[in-house]
Amino acid sequence: MLSELQVMATALVAFGFLVISLFMLKKEHTDGRSWAARVGALFYSVIFGAFVGVVMVPLRMQMMDAGVAEMDDTTLLLRTLPTLAFFILVIRSDVTGRLPVIGTFIRAYRTAMLRRTIEGAGKRLKKIAALEERAAAGV
Repeated sequence: MLSELQVMATALVAFGFLVISLFMLKKEHTDGRSWAARVGALFYSVIFGAFVGVVMVPLRMQMMDAGVAEMDDTTLLLRTLPTLAFFILVIRSDVTGRLPVIGTFIRAYRTAMLRRTIEGAGKRLKKIAALEERAAAGV
């Protein structure tokens, strides 16, 4: 059963993802379907929030109570490794993008975030090129 702390952590992370997507994603990142990217951010944030609430919060609570030190390695791995591996597989791979109903929204969100990352990398590359030109000119 989920404790109140786990539910609060899940809700806080989900809300944070949604707020970040509202402020960070521009229209040029979303192919004119900004609503789909926002809905995808909400779905993706619930998945990531569940990872924090279900896996990370209990593990952190066990570490703070020295419960991890009392457990042997096998018990610790059997309790945490399956859920940790499942959520890492779901979050890092494109499994969520292939889901029947919500997959389109998650793909729209991930595409918008990728376009935003590419735009930011292009700006940083221009800054580095300008610095190299100044260094070559001896300024």
